[in-house]
Amino acid sequence: MCTRLLDKKNTNGFFFNSDQLAQLPDATKILLANSAARFRKLTPVVAGLFASPFATLLHLPNCTELDPLDLTAILDKCLSPDLVHLHLGLCGRGLTDTTAMSFSRVDGRVVGLASLRSLTLTGAYKLTDTGLTNMLHDLPSLSELNLVDCTRAVTPSILECLPQKLPQLRVLDLTGSNNIHDDGLRTWLTSLPQETTRLETLRLARVTAVNDGVLAALPSSLHSLDLSRCIKLTEIGLATHLVHLINLRSLVLDHVTKGVTDMVLGSLFAHLAQLEELSLVWCNRLSSAGIQNAFSRRKCRLKSLNLNHVTALDDLCLAALATEDSLEILDISWCSALSTDAVGHLIDRCSSLRRLNAWGCSQRILTKSLRYGHTNSKLELCPDV
Repeated sequence: MCTRLLDKKNTNGFFFNSDQLAQLPDATKILLANSAARFRKLTPVVAGLFASPFATLLHLPNCTELDPLDLTAILDKCLSPDLVHLHLGLCGRGLTDTTAMSFSRVDGRVVGLASLRSLTLTGAYKLTDTGLTNMLHDLPSLSELNLVDCTRAVTPSILECLPQKLPQLRVLDLTGSNNIHDDGLRTWLTSLPQETTRLETLRLARVTAVNDGVLAALPSSLHSLDLSRCIKLTEIGLATHLVHLINLRSLVLDHVTKGVTDMVLGSLFAHLAQLEELSLVWCNRLSSAGIQNAFSRRKCRLKSLNLNHVTALDDLCLAALATEDSLEILDISWCSALSTDAVGHLIDRCSSLRRLNAWGCSQRILTKSLRYGHTNSKLELCPDV
């Protein structure tokens, strides 16, 4: 119902005032903010309704209509010791170094953000490392920091200060941070105390500085790692260094087209016993024989596997994968060498499978007989047409 109101451009008919919105559960606030952003209605007035002095969450996924004065007014209103989660998406227009000063002072008074545990900034192209330093000044409870496409803000000096400023940090997203070099990354990673570091999730997608030397410095505490489009990674580096991350449960190697080979896949499956999620989009140095061999040697129990655009994937590969009874999500989109019979056999054998994505080959593979003839009643087929 809320979404319909937003869709009909009657936002003010639902958001009577910020006090009423403040009483809603955080999950509902996120849903409403996402809906407002989707329909391009997260204006300064509407965005201001999500800010209240005692809010535990401020979620603004699209701040493109907020200038520095608008964003400063919103932050001045909601930054308090009660705030736990702060998400400012596409905030490049409004988030400047001057705006960032709100994190240390509001209306001339010192602000403490002792409860803030999650901070997400995306597209903050005006923010520099000076402004980010002000924002991270006193956040003793922060455990999740997402800095997506904040190129000017993420520098070697910022990385160096993270262990001291954010001792509780568990999740760090540096996607698109290309103002750092490999030496800066390695220095920061090697400075992390291997025995006591809390870092569990690290996202380095599209960070061009990531190379084999950076891989060698990754802490063994990692549970989740994203190396999408890190094009400098080599076969030897991936096969040698990733196997030491024995706690790894989720690994994304999308578009690492030169580095991911049969040897790398076999090494991962043979050594990473806790691996549950693997994404290999566009990894086209893999061969059918290599995929089959890796599946047969695996020590892990995969729950999610993304083989989108892996052209070597064929019926023999699916036959080997059909023995994976723990698999819940599989993406075989744009894999043109597969047949309906092989896909149907896999669906029937993998009783835990809950979602199968087959975009780009659905008309040929997801036939009417397969859609209505398989035995997995809980399976969702995509596209569902």
